[in-house]
Amino acid sequence: MAEGQLYLNSLDDYDGMNEVFRGRWGREPGVRTTIAAAAGIPGDSLVEIDCIAVR
Repeated sequence: MAEGQLYLNSLDDYDGMNEVFRGRWGREPGVRTTIAAAAGIPGDSLVEIDCIAVR
């Protein structure tokens, strides 16, 4: 189970992020909030993730 917030540099990356996220967490990846950061992500990153995971 995972719960978290995902901050994308662009919502154009949403489908790709979901593919990677499901690859790690399965078909039901848990609760998450996804937004595009208006000012972008610091540095050269395309995504920032804040996550709490429980096994």
